[in-house]
Amino acid sequence: MNRIDLPQCPSTSDHLKALIAHGELMDGTWVTTPNQTSGRGQRGNTWISSPDSNISASVYKTWRVFPVEKSFLLSQYIATVLVEWLTDLGLTETRLKWPNDLFVGTKKVGGVLIENGVHGKNISYSVIGIGINVYQREFGSVSQATSLALEGLRIDGLEGITSSLLGIITQAIDEFDLQQEKSITEAFLQHMYARGTHHWFENKQLGLFQAVVLGTDKQGQLVLEVDKQPMSFGLQEVSWVFTPTP
Repeated sequence: MNRIDLPQCPSTSDHLKALIAHGELMDGTWVTTPNQTSGRGQRGNTWISSPDSNISASVYKTWRVFPVEKSFLLSQYIATVLVEWLTDLGLTETRLKWPNDLFVGTKKVGGVLIENGVHGKNISYSVIGIGINVYQREFGSVSQATSLALEGLRIDGLEGITSSLLGIITQAIDEFDLQQEKSITEAFLQHMYARGTHHWFENKQLGLFQAVVLGTDKQGQLVLEVDKQPMSFGLQEVSWVFTPTP
């Protein structure tokens, strides 16, 4: 495993992408930091991270053949591996909140952000960014956040748990197989947050609405039952609402 450890950086994924732009980079290279100052989540959201408190890591992976239309499979797969890893650590209520959040109960403990380099109809490489709240106890005005420490886990050092995560994900990436699409999706749905239950959402056309979470489609869109009819929503089309205000 090739690993670049930085004492501080704005974003581990952006650091990797800068290295890619400046020349060849060894497949499987990780960038880690205990102090990520400008991490990102989906939809342009900022990842809040206290210094020396959390895991911030990104890995570079190249692909021989990976059709663009199958891109969401990688996100499903990595997220499922992370849920199983967190469960093994002792977080039994860990779930995957679409599209890329790791939840314990109703609070976010981590997330995944995958950015792909595309050549023609195939993904040539992926930058897989992972963030896990480990020791952080204060999240400012963000109420839907938690950490391993807040959930009662005793973690003996940030480096130890970071190395564990990198090892698990490195092995998982090596074993990733597009031919296992059915089992990957089934595992994702098994761990999906709020699946089969009612939840509040917000959409530009529908406004604030309640729907049953059904799952995801083959494009990775969220499928909801709205007025007894299934509807699919893309990343920029719907938001989860936890404190609805009509």
